[in-house]
Amino acid sequence: ADALRAGEAPPERRGWLVNEYTSSKEYVRLRGGVLQISEEQRGPEVASVFLQHGSSVRLLANCVLEVSSKAPFAQEYTLRASSEGEAEAWHDAIMGHIKAERARMEKLRALMEDGCTMHKYNYSNSKRFRRCFWVADEGRQLCWGRSKGVDTQSVNLRESVGIIYGPMTTTFQRCRSLDDPMWNCFSLLFMGRTLDLTVGSDLQVRAWFLGLQHLVSVHGIGSMPMISDSQFVAKRVQFKLMARAHQEGRVLSRFLIE
Repeated sequence: ADALRAGEAPPERRGWLVNEYTSSKEYVRLRGGVLQISEEQRGPEVASVFLQHGSSVRLLANCVLEVSSKAPFAQEYTLRASSEGEAEAWHDAIMGHIKAERARMEKLRALMEDGCTMHKYNYSNSKRFRRCFWVADEGRQLCWGRSKGVDTQSVNLRESVGIIYGPMTTTFQRCRSLDDPMWNCFSLLFMGRTLDLTVGSDLQVRAWFLGLQHLVSVHGIGSMPMISDSQFVAKRVQFKLMARAHQEGRVLSRFLIE
């Protein structure tokens, strides 16, 4: 909980900016360390810029902002504000979010280095067993054992192609009935295999998913889409509603209507 609160991003900012590449006006929301870009004020996102490791913002001439990000892949956005004052305000706000995300991810890495008890689902038969998990080698390795440092096994996060929230992989799908709530499940993806895990509480799974997503974006070899903190929370709520609907023998859409 402390790691999720630490480095909390400054207040949201939103407004219209001009995309210098397309010359079109775009509605930009800055929240939770993510620039969310839409073509309309209430329209769907057409792009997201995650302000994590390697991110930067520069204030150029003529009220232009240059935003660069490396997560989950290298991208650059050049946006123009309507005035110098507005451009400076956007610059300071984006820089504030970059610094806050950097601090938050450092706290999450420290939490993961301390370790946590999880269930690991066996890739070959989907049976689960309880292990202590922790991050080592400056965030490059995920380790586990019966206790920390005992009979240690590990995976190299530099070989990971991504991470996915929920019981979405073959390992989970083979289970006739999950022993854990679906909103506590996530999987690290590697070429030809997965590492399928569950954590015991909402706060733990949120911290570990977002923390590992960050480490995979820094060290991994993939460029899978990332999800923001708010998207993670929305997905968790969806999983809980799906479970409630299933208990009552209904599909989610019918459950929500009734």
